[in-house]
Amino acid sequence: SLETALGLLMKLAWCAYAEGNGGQSYTLPFETVSRIIKEHYPFLEEHGSDIRSILGHLPFLEYSPANSAVFMNQHFTDYLVARKVLHTLLAGDYKSVRKVMSIPWQYMHMSRSYFQGIRCLDAAQKQRFFHVSRTTFQAVWQEYLKDRSFLQAVTLAYILQPLGFLDTDEARDFLRQAYTQAEDKGEFNLMSCAIGSAWGEDHAGLERYVQRMRTDTEAAKFNLNVYLFFRRQDRLRLDIENFKPELIGDWAATADWLLECMLRKDWDFYPLRLLYAFTVCNFLKTMGTGPFDLPTGTNFGAGDANRRRGQLAQVMSSWEDDPLLKSSALMCRQVKDLRTLVKKLKLDGGEVHDANEKVLPEVPSEAPAAQSRENAASRRRLAVKSLAFGRGPL
Repeated sequence: SLETALGLLMKLAWCAYAEGNGGQSYTLPFETVSRIIKEHYPFLEEHGSDIRSILGHLPFLEYSPANSAVFMNQHFTDYLVARKVLHTLLAGDYKSVRKVMSIPWQYMHMSRSYFQGIRCLDAAQKQRFFHVSRTTFQAVWQEYLKDRSFLQAVTLAYILQPLGFLDTDEARDFLRQAYTQAEDKGEFNLMSCAIGSAWGEDHAGLERYVQRMRTDTEAAKFNLNVYLFFRRQDRLRLDIENFKPELIGDWAATADWLLECMLRKDWDFYPLRLLYAFTVCNFLKTMGTGPFDLPTGTNFGAGDANRRRGQLAQVMSSWEDDPLLKSSALMCRQVKDLRTLVKKLKLDGGEVHDANEKVLPEVPSEAPAAQSRENAASRRRLAVKSLAFGRGPL
């Protein structure tokens, strides 16, 4: 039946995801698949089908006899894992919730489907999701205070950041309280609260965090380290305590990721553009222009540098008509800082970009809250329409 097939695929997807350190692998050994079927779906074999025949009737996966492995479709696996995590939260079994929260997630993979599903919950389901998340946060927070481990902070991030997609006043208030509670107790927790606030259309929450980084050298240093850490090559590791940024050498991978984020207009990235603008400025000031530097005496590597320069010019152009520049004094200052730095470092793409550049509008010291809220609601409705995950929850 369809229900049996979907249930089996979800178990296989979660097993592959969990054993692959959060989306790093979409492959399962044939022995593992065989064990799952024997343990959870023994009646399939009772009907005279062997394991290989069963796999042959399942979509989105491929059995390779040569490798004795099952390869799963990445996008469908991400979707199934998102269903698993969301169903676990809504079921409210805290032991199971803690287990799924202990698996590292890869953003832009599973979590994008997960966030999309949260947006589609009805009012009662959102309330349930919030209640379970709050209770889980309180338990993990007490554990975090004992050792301040980074792994616990990552678990807290998995709880805090998605709350913004509930789009409820209760969730926004909780994130504000969590931010205050986390002050002087770890920069990663503050960043998680700020990101959740931004996704919940509480721009003041993100601005408070960015303003902190603009004036606090330790906060600004953490901003560099956390992006270098999560965008490095060996992302299977989560031992940020032993991470040595100076061994990375350059920030090219981080630059590519930030530029891609700033060029996107979808709901997962657009609310965080102030954070990305600060982060690019921070990297340029601290680690230099390496990813954008054109090689001398050779064309090797020029393609990547020119591509990044072009992307940076596109970002600058896209901000000219950004409504947030008219409602946020901090966003206006941050963009001006970035433009000044880009020109000073001669990364602005040349005369064509300079000739077409518009003057940023003057911004009042405080944003017109009603207009900002109305614009936010309009963007949110548009985002939900364009990103609809289907009718009802995952």
